[in-house]
Amino acid sequence: MQYKYVYTVQKDWTEEDNLVLDKAVSFANEYNKSDFFQAVCLLIFETFGVDFVLIGRISQAGSNKVQGVELAHKGKLLGPLEYCLDNTPCENIVRFGFCYYPFDVKQLFPDDVYLHKFGIESYMGTPLNDADNNMIGLICLMHSSTIAQANLIETFLTILSPRIEEELQKVLAA
Repeated sequence: MQYKYVYTVQKDWTEEDNLVLDKAVSFANEYNKSDFFQAVCLLIFETFGVDFVLIGRISQAGSNKVQGVELAHKGKLLGPLEYCLDNTPCENIVRFGFCYYPFDVKQLFPDDVYLHKFGIESYMGTPLNDADNNMIGLICLMHSSTIAQANLIETFLTILSPRIEEELQKVLAA
C-alpha cells in the first residue's frame, strides 16, 4: 500500500512542517525492517522530543487492558507492558477517539499512577483500527510539559496510523 500526501490541503504548512510530514510519509512507505514498532516510537521521539511514546493493543475485545507493543522513554526503548485503562486518558481514546490534553492531565486523572510517577502534564493519543474500523490499539504521546505543535503531531500520527494499524494487524493475526 502506498501512503499519500494527505496533509497538503488541510493547512498551510511551513516548509519546515512539510519536511516533518514528508518524513512520516517516507517512513510509512519505505520502512520494512522487523523492528517497526520500535522505529516508529524512536521516529516520533526524535521528531518531537516527547518524553514517552506508547503503541499498545487492546488485550481482547471488550477488555479494559492495553498490552503495550512498544514503549519509549526519552528515546530509550523500554519494551512492552500491560496496564489497565480504567481512569486513564487512554480510556478516553477508547471511548471518544483522538484526545489531546495540553496541560494538567495528571490532575484530570488523579488515579493514573504512571502520570504522577513520571510527572506527565500533557497527553495526546489516537486509536488504531482494523480494516472493519474496530479499535485494536492506540498510540499515545506523553510529556512533562505542554506538547508543542499539536496540530503538526496530530497530522503526523494521521499519516503514520494506517501503516501502524497494518503492522499491528499482522501481529494480531500471528
